[in-house]
Amino acid sequence: MLNLVDQLYGGGVGGSIRYIANAFGCQIEAIDLTQEFVEAAVHLNKLCGIDDRISVNQGDVTDLSQEDQSFDLVAICSSCALETVLV
Repeated sequence: MLNLVDQLYGGGVGGSIRYIANAFGCQIEAIDLTQEFVEAAVHLNKLCGIDDRISVNQGDVTDLSQEDQSFDLVAICSSCALETVLV
């Protein structure tokens, strides 16, 4: 199973991680600086029935406590990045 960390750096409340978890069945650890986004993402993950595959925590992706090579993939989702790609 793919082990993915997603930095929700201003990326909202986790729509992209729910899609990835559902589509690919991977485990995801999501991190956001904003506690309110974390709480909303946790609630929405539970409503979608995929809270067993997604862990959402408040923190800073530049200061992770995990060991090196703990994840198979690191994704950074940001609405700003999407706008840059689409323009």
